[in-house]
Amino acid sequence: MPWLALGSLGGSSIIGTVLNVLLNVVDHKLPLENATLMPRGVARNTRAGVFLEAPLHEDAGMVSWLRARGIIVAPARTEEDTGHRRPLGFVQSVIHAEGGYRAVADVSRMPTAAAAGH
Repeated sequence: MPWLALGSLGGSSIIGTVLNVLLNVVDHKLPLENATLMPRGVARNTRAGVFLEAPLHEDAGMVSWLRARGIIVAPARTEEDTGHRRPLGFVQSVIHAEGGYRAVADVSRMPTAAAAGH
């Protein structure tokens, strides 16, 4: 039985955006709400490399580690560029938990977003 459904808008960042949330839930055991709010790193289908949201792009150790492996690293566009606090994707999710379903809206990207579950 499926227990989690994720989706995002964002063109070339959809796969990476959804993968960030999925890894946070499955590998890092974060609650879906927390996993959705975490900063993201996304490699798009371009040669531009990996885009990192703050504070990830400010982590000198991680950026150095990625660059030492030949990965181009760039900060994700800022709120001034996009109008959103976090620019990489906009994940909406539904999870089967506690005898029902719970919907989670990505309020870090759009503070007025809402979700409902039963």
